[in-house]
This record gives sequence, C-alpha cells and structure tokens, in this order.
Amino acid sequence: MTLQVIDAFPTNADALSSRSFCWAQLETGDGALEDALSCIRLRPDWPEAYYRAGVAWMLLEDFEKAADAFYDGWKLNLEDEELERAFWESGSQNSVHLFLGLNKMGF
Repeated sequence: MTLQVIDAFPTNADALSSRSFCWAQLETGDGALEDALSCIRLRPDWPEAYYRAGVAWMLLEDFEKAADAFYDGWKLNLEDEELERAFWESGSQNSVHLFLGLNKMGF
C-alpha cells in the first residue's frame, strides 16, 4: 500500500516516512536515508522526518550526522522525549557541543 501511495503521490511525506521506517526495519540504511531526506525537504518543520534521518544515519554508522539529525528534530519540539533520548544515545562527540549551543540559544 505504501508503495502505491508513493507512486501516486511522490510528495507524500507520510508515505515516505513509513517507507523509511520499513527500510530501517530491514536494516537498509541507504533506502531509509533517501526517504528520510525527502521527508525533510517536503516538511522541514516535521520532527519525525529528522528522527527517521537520524535512525538511517545510525544504521550507516555515521553517528555525527545522526546526532545532528536528532538534534534538529528535537529543536523543533523540545517536548519530544524520544528525539531527546535518541540524540543523547547517538554516542556522538557532537552531542554535548550541540546541547551546549542549544542552552546558549535559550532553550
């Protein structure tokens, strides 16, 4: 069903997010990332899109980019505990530096 929706509506961010999730479940980081980045382009204000990108970067073992993606999503919704947890668990050296920058911005 998701593939049919994407074929019919290639700019459907919800369907792309679902397919990114499916790619992640199959541990196919490249596919998950491609769909997640498409989601971000379509809906740059949607925290879930950044979460999907962070998961994909984790699968690709690029922990710096994963932390950046989780952080960007968390900034959009500081109440999102899942994004916050993913940010800290990404294991990136940038996590602390990004967090300190967030605090300086008044968040």
